Amino acid sequence: MIHALKFLVSLIKRIHSPHYGVPERILLIQRGKLGDMVCTTPVCRAIKLRYPHSHLAVLGDSVNKYILKGNPYMDMYIEFNNVTATFLAHEKFDTAIMLGPNAETLKMLLEADIARIIVPRVVGGFSPYMTKTYRLLSCFVEKVPHRMHHYAPQEYLNNLQAIDIVTTNTKKEIFIDTEVEVNTKKRFDLDSSLKKIEIE
Repeated sequence: MIHALKFLVSLIKRIHSPHYGVPERILLIQRGKLGDMVCTTPVCRAIKLRYPHSHLAVLGDSVNKYILKGNPYMDMYIEFNNVTATFLAHEKFDTAIMLGPNAETLKMLLEADIARIIVPRVVGGFSPYMTKTYRLLSCFVEKVPHRMHHYAPQEYLNNLQAIDIVTTNTKKEIFIDTEVEVNTKKRFDLDSSLKKIEIE
């Protein structure tokens, strides 16, 4: 009961729109599949090019962490199955950006009391993740339109307009980390000197 009341009070406080400074500790959430994480690499790059001194953490599943392994535009990868609101609160993120709707994740971000939370609002189509709970909780955070049936990497990048980043550079980059280097190059018959894969 006490926990529920504290959560309710924290939601009420969010009704008054505060003025945000430059983001310093950013949490980027991508809970999609492997292809979605590949399409997230331009987002990481755009954030670090605009805010090079920021700390950027990505929250995703355990499989997708290998897509970002060795990526110089990310400082930390957090596996979703190991994370709690308490852990996120301890990390003191000032900005969280969700790239896909998910009520469970949004609730956790709110419980972690992250000052600025930016979430997608699906338009022009249907998403099963736009649940009643998600729509209700999203009333207390910033929403940006996510257009269905449009180019996903650009839609992900459009989320960054809320933190003053505007770009159309959707080039995807996968960096070859030493831990997975040998297996990757053998599996895809890649040049042994290759350090990065680029996808337009």
